[in-house]
Amino acid sequence: SLQATDMMSFGLSREQQIFACAFVFYLVKLPHMVTNDARIANLFLYFKLVVAALSCMADWRMFIAYMVVFTVFAIFVKQPEYQGEENCVSFQSTQTYYEETTKRNTKWLIYCYASWADNCLHFSPIFAELSLKYGNKYLRFGKIDVGKYAGIANKYKISIKPSTKQLPTLVLISNGKEIARMPDWRDAQYKSQGVKKVPLSLKSIEETLHLAEMNQKPKIEKDRKEKKKMNGNNKNKN
Repeated sequence: SLQATDMMSFGLSREQQIFACAFVFYLVKLPHMVTNDARIANLFLYFKLVVAALSCMADWRMFIAYMVVFTVFAIFVKQPEYQGEENCVSFQSTQTYYEETTKRNTKWLIYCYASWADNCLHFSPIFAELSLKYGNKYLRFGKIDVGKYAGIANKYKISIKPSTKQLPTLVLISNGKEIARMPDWRDAQYKSQGVKKVPLSLKSIEETLHLAEMNQKPKIEKDRKEKKKMNGNNKNKN
């Protein structure tokens, strides 16, 4: 069993130090957690790590048993995917993806995700909310699993390694060409230029990608319709 220890720091026992370290790490990551699901999931994760550390101090056999159970749950018990309402296209092949996103006079906001990435599971409700708010015939929303379709990841230079910080990635496409993305860095070159990673929150996406402007009728189309209307009025007067 756990016993009192002489190893004290700042008046804290070793067990209290473990809890304090876990709490500090949680607070450091907290600004990057943009949903309540992410905050709760990470809170439980750090608590599990604390329990693992305490069990190791108490009895190595307890530690091994705990780690076996923890590993089994981590592999076979996954957080359920978002099943709520959304207004976006889920691409099931690269051919369909290229056919749709390369059409002229079309704008797409593409959500590049991987089914195994917890960050993507936490972000999916945010993307669904954005699609319902801004999705229309002028700005369409789509998503594709770049973990499954690695060719898309290579095209946009999105790393899909387990340690990647680029999932999820949003790519804004106009007339088949990328015009913006979040996070807006792809390699070390972007970091050296001082480009910072902006957390993918509802507000930051709206402001950075100017969604309120992107889903409006193109100015050329507006001018064409207004000119046609004026010509029609002139004919009626004549």
